Amino acid sequence: MVSITFYSTLQTPSAAGSGTSTTTSSSASSLVSTLAPVAALAAVYIIIFLILRAKYLRVYQPRTFLPTLHENERRPQLPDGKFNWLVVFKSIHDEDILNRQSLDGYFYLRFFRLLTKICFVGCCITFTVLFPVNATGSGGQKELDILSFSNIARKEKSRYYAHTFVAWIFLSFVMFMITKETIFFINLRQNYMLSPFNEGKISSRTVLFTSIPEEYMDPMRLGEVLGGVFDWIWMVKDCKELTDKVEERDAIAIKLENAEIKLIKAVNDRRLKWEKKVARAERKGKPVPERRDVDTQTRNISEWMKAKDRPTHRSGKVPFGGEKVDTIGRCREKLQTLNEQIETQKQAIAGEEWRQIPAAFVEFRTQFHANKSCRVWSARNKMEPRAIGVAPKEIIWENLEIKRNERALRVFATATFLTAMIIFWAVPVAVIGAISNINYLTAKVPFLSFINSIPPVILGIITGLLPSVALSILMALVPIVCRWMGKLSGEVTTPAVELKCQNWYFAFQVIQVFFVTTLSSGAASAVSRIIEDPSSATTLLAQSLPKASNFFICYIIVQGLGIAAGNLINIGALFMLTIGGKFLDKSPRKMYNRYITLAGLGWGSLYPKFCCLGVIAISYSCIAPLLLVTVNSLYIMSPAINMNDPAKPDDIPLTEVENHAEGHRDCTVDSEAFRSGLLFKVFDSQIFRTDWPDDKFTFRNQEAPTYAEDARAEAYFNPAMIRPAPIVWIVKDVMNISAKEVQDTHGTIRISDAHATFNGVGDIEWDQEKFDRVPIGEDKICY
Repeated sequence: MVSITFYSTLQTPSAAGSGTSTTTSSSASSLVSTLAPVAALAAVYIIIFLILRAKYLRVYQPRTFLPTLHENERRPQLPDGKFNWLVVFKSIHDEDILNRQSLDGYFYLRFFRLLTKICFVGCCITFTVLFPVNATGSGGQKELDILSFSNIARKEKSRYYAHTFVAWIFLSFVMFMITKETIFFINLRQNYMLSPFNEGKISSRTVLFTSIPEEYMDPMRLGEVLGGVFDWIWMVKDCKELTDKVEERDAIAIKLENAEIKLIKAVNDRRLKWEKKVARAERKGKPVPERRDVDTQTRNISEWMKAKDRPTHRSGKVPFGGEKVDTIGRCREKLQTLNEQIETQKQAIAGEEWRQIPAAFVEFRTQFHANKSCRVWSARNKMEPRAIGVAPKEIIWENLEIKRNERALRVFATATFLTAMIIFWAVPVAVIGAISNINYLTAKVPFLSFINSIPPVILGIITGLLPSVALSILMALVPIVCRWMGKLSGEVTTPAVELKCQNWYFAFQVIQVFFVTTLSSGAASAVSRIIEDPSSATTLLAQSLPKASNFFICYIIVQGLGIAAGNLINIGALFMLTIGGKFLDKSPRKMYNRYITLAGLGWGSLYPKFCCLGVIAISYSCIAPLLLVTVNSLYIMSPAINMNDPAKPDDIPLTEVENHAEGHRDCTVDSEAFRSGLLFKVFDSQIFRTDWPDDKFTFRNQEAPTYAEDARAEAYFNPAMIRPAPIVWIVKDVMNISAKEVQDTHGTIRISDAHATFNGVGDIEWDQEKFDRVPIGEDKICY
């Protein structure tokens, strides 16, 4: 609103006031040149999706049948028709989504609905008032620019009052919707926290304390300090060396598995080749050729094996260094040695004399006691960072040992790096923004004069589609760096890393996509007049900045239509299932893991991208109202697309993280205290309670989990302490080579050739019907 008032006090240039345009706009050609190819590509994606949806259930409906999912997590299969599934899909209730997927996925959908409602109401408010006001502003603009703030001439400056009053009304509505959604979130989250399913989980009552003082390193002493209302305390011990050995053992086991499969496949392929020769000779009536390639000196029971079939590798630590050794034999020797060392070290770590890390997991008797402990120690500013409600798989174990001073230094260093990255990232982003209005630079940059002779369609692609795609690619690299920095900064849980990624990535989005692009694009459209009259730079920018909305319209088209349709087809999973997997999955283990693994959504990189689009739409709502309808019409499809994603990850409770400023540090809001406040009473009327979670939502079909005694005792052990030796899974063959390899390896490491065979052409297959019997299957424990 400040920016609206600021603009309203500026004098627009006299050129605009004369009613003539000083530049040539390409906004319409940019829009058409962006929309046409992106819409065509989206149409192709949608057609492919409709054709393949029923055929490839593993890609488009894995939650309907995967046995690794709990019955409560599965969904009924949709009809197989091209369009009849839409009726069933549309009828899915919010409560069903909440119970079958996750709290994160549900609030992700509500976030999109919130944006849709804001943009729709914004269109109704701004279009009816501002379109006529801007279009008749006598500013001399062309094409789409006549609908923006920049088309109001100096003599018509009284029209700025319309923008000011509309901004007041619209921003008041935005604040009302955000407040209403926040209250809904608090209520629903509290319902979830108190549900039998969540209350019965060990993680919901367990608090991670780090930087524990030396005097509290004894479990009994720590328990006394925490009030004595606990069921279990897991003190963290130094397992770095053990972890390295366990990881080395796992890597060698996989190397042995691949070598065994390579050996068996080579012999099997030779047999198949021989059988084809025999079959060809019999068809032609020729005598069967003699087998001269049999190595009679081999000690293997199969006459088909040659000595050169056994895989070898160099034993040196540097590439191509050391003597050549037999891979299978050397791996067996190393595994036997490592197994003995690992078991010895585990016993030593279990003793009382092993070095402890100043961190502990404390399981309290109730959630109330766990949250109360968080509040007490938060006030004392000790034993932090803390985390509550974190599952064992979400712990970053190597960061638990970081001392408080070192963690503070890491936080400062990573923040400095990311700040510098934001500053220097502005250079390529500014270039992209300038390209979106490059046609305005031709008058003052002679070597760009050839742009004036480019056909409008090509110019539209250069100024519309090209910058939008380039900016999307450039910003896709940022979350990777942000997550890396979050881990280096010393965060102790993956939700905390996601939260840090979300905060920094949102800063990147707002600064780079919004501010830098707006300034560079707007400055490019006014650079020639600023050079002629530098004293009018502020005034010219006030008129030119609204033209940057043309770039954002193209950017949102690429994001909302092209990328969203690409998400719908799930092209990555489709490619790996149909083509990529055949070349990359050379073992039954890889096939099995690809089959059971559901792709997840990175909330830390997902929310900022769409939050930024909401910021752009709201910021330009009264400057260039056309942006509102672009966001509303294109992004209303995104909830449907993402509901059909292969998975909604349950392992990152971002909705909980978002409610905590320091990653799970704060505790549950006191509902009664909140209800007593004036703000809640205003929103607690019957009008606003029509979709309140107390009235509508229940967490059904989610019984409290039960735990075996050993699973409970080992819940928060370091994974290296409880990870069993891996099982080598090889492929069974008709010549019984696999059986011989199993016999030779037995006693070194567990090995099996069950439920994996070669088909008639020598490709590996595993028995999906006997999913629960595969050697490497594991039971999933919901901590």
